[in-house]
Amino acid sequence: MGFMGFGKKQLAGSGVIALQSSGSALAGDLAKMRISPTFVSAYVSPHIDIDRVARDLTSRFPGVPMMICSTAGELHADAGRLYCSTGSRWDRVVVHCFMAWISCL
Repeated sequence: MGFMGFGKKQLAGSGVIALQSSGSALAGDLAKMRISPTFVSAYVSPHIDIDRVARDLTSRFPGVPMMICSTAGELHADAGRLYCSTGSRWDRVVVHCFMAWISCL
């Protein structure tokens, strides 16, 4: 998967890394990330196994507080849009990894 059209994108100066992936590619995409977030939020298509997503995230970021939810329209990291486009069925996970220094702002 590529970055932010399925991939990873750092929002300039924001202290947040956003990853957009498919449910089947999530574990591999997370393994490529070289970060240590202090909080992770994930927005999961209702058409994929949210328990598997939770296992993938907690395996990659053990001990990190997380908020994982199913959603009918995943939040997007693109500055031009708030939500990812969807059809009648989609396989997408959007993960936001928050860095430690963001809590100092």
